Amino acid sequence: MIKLIKITKALFRVIHFCWSYSQKIVGSQIWLLSFYNVYINIHPLINAYFLKLIIDSLTRVNELGANRVGQYVGLIVLLHFLVDSWDQFVFRHKLVISRTLRQKLLSAIEIDLAYKHASLPVKTVEDSEFKDQYVLVKRESGFRIYPIVDEAVGLISSVISLVIAALVITRFSPLYLLILLGIQIPRLFLLKPAINKSVEASAKEAKYSRIRGIYLYFLESGRSTCESRILQVKDFIKKRLLKIHKATVGIFEKTQNDLLWGKITTAIIPMAGVFSISYLLLREVIKGLVTIGNWQLVLNISLKFVDQSKSAIDNLGQLHEASVYIDKLLEVLNKKEEVAKGKKADFAKINSIEFKNVSFAYPNANKPALKDISFKIDSGENIAIVGHNGAGKSTLVKLLCRFYTPNSGQILINGHNLEKLNIVSWWRQISALFQDFESYGISAWESIGYGDTKRINQKKAIRQAARLTGIDKHLAGLESGYDTPLIQELEGGVNLSIGQWQKVALARSLFKRSKMIILDEPTSNIDPESEEKIFNKLMRIVKNRVMFLISHRFSTVKRADRILVIESGQLVEEGSHQELMKENGLYAKLFRIQSESYKE
Repeated sequence: MIKLIKITKALFRVIHFCWSYSQKIVGSQIWLLSFYNVYINIHPLINAYFLKLIIDSLTRVNELGANRVGQYVGLIVLLHFLVDSWDQFVFRHKLVISRTLRQKLLSAIEIDLAYKHASLPVKTVEDSEFKDQYVLVKRESGFRIYPIVDEAVGLISSVISLVIAALVITRFSPLYLLILLGIQIPRLFLLKPAINKSVEASAKEAKYSRIRGIYLYFLESGRSTCESRILQVKDFIKKRLLKIHKATVGIFEKTQNDLLWGKITTAIIPMAGVFSISYLLLREVIKGLVTIGNWQLVLNISLKFVDQSKSAIDNLGQLHEASVYIDKLLEVLNKKEEVAKGKKADFAKINSIEFKNVSFAYPNANKPALKDISFKIDSGENIAIVGHNGAGKSTLVKLLCRFYTPNSGQILINGHNLEKLNIVSWWRQISALFQDFESYGISAWESIGYGDTKRINQKKAIRQAARLTGIDKHLAGLESGYDTPLIQELEGGVNLSIGQWQKVALARSLFKRSKMIILDEPTSNIDPESEEKIFNKLMRIVKNRVMFLISHRFSTVKRADRILVIESGQLVEEGSHQELMKENGLYAKLFRIQSESYKE
């Protein structure tokens, strides 16, 4: 009983959400759609009654006379025609509203989900379990919201239709109603196992779906077009995809086969019940106790009762099944976003940044990414961070951006604990170029202007940022200049090289008037000559900002005021280029290796 109450509450919660969300999208039309649903379910009962009147009238021709019966039947046919005409309008108008609602819901939930994804903490969206959940929700939920509204209304209209049918059938014999109710018992028993199997199958398919999407991306991605042809990986990837395809189709096929006999059973037993009622009532017709019109009325209403019972139970099952996905959708929509609370980081200037005994390990990681890191940076310092791949350089930056929080230790900004600062106001103080920067395939104006959307219409400032990275001439020289889409798939669009994209991304970072700039391998795809020009300009314009530079190019690194050397998550060396070369430690070793390679 307690479990039933919980399920009922969950269903009401889900129905309420879907109804409210649909109402937000289409307004009062949702009520009209509900009215149409109820009417469409009742209409067959009205038709059955019209047919009963016609048949009973025709059987009384000798008694009432042909003319009188003809007039009476003509009036019934006319009324029937008018009701059916109204039914045709209702059916088609409902189709228009429901298709429109479905399309609007799919579009709206897609936007809301994407916006929610962009609002969640980085540690949440990088979590593997969340990624699986998000794929499942994105794939299923948009298609489930409208059906839940439709099925909830359908359930109500089915119940109304069942009550009317039950009253008519009971008038002839309560036994008939008991038969019709009894034949639904097998369906009720088979309902929950069927739902559980469907939900379990979808959960398994979701895991495969994400992997499938990755492999499809390898085949379709514009970035890998040339490389994939040289490597000839398409056959290997296709084999992987077919293996995944076989697994997912296998899950679907097994689920359908498992449910087959239950579906057959629940189809045959109700028909047996209806034929039993038909036979019992025919005996009454033969005895003259029931008219032929009433026999067909009971037969049609019994068929409708079976159909509506099936619909009501199926709707209940589909509601329960869909509620599982909507619950997962609500879990995603209700996940905690980045909360802008705490002291605002609206500092006039960043005077100091201090890491105090900071250690951090990623969730489910075997070892820490950073161990007991301590250093302090003063206003206007340019800091370079170097070390082997995987040493913890990018993790340090992620902590500084507060995408993650340390497991122990503190990060202090002007003496204030970063964890206690308003995170959104802190991000306003930062501009950043990460290794996996985004290529916004819209106009150059927007792609650079996204650095500061409040100033996105300041085209002169956007071009100034582009000049600093040397990409201005190329963008201005395109057919539509800065209005050219930077993606070939769009009309009039062009593709940029990865080095050009990096210059655009760097310009976006410089366009933002921040107090701190983070550059993670900012010129890794840019030629040395361009890199030299960029950093000559960069060092001049960031002299009043704190700059963090992660790079493997020591010709750039040695310009920094101070260099932090990270190895296996620990700060092993710290100092200027000259100081570190004198220490003759890891930095000096790495620098000499790179210098020798240039000499050769």
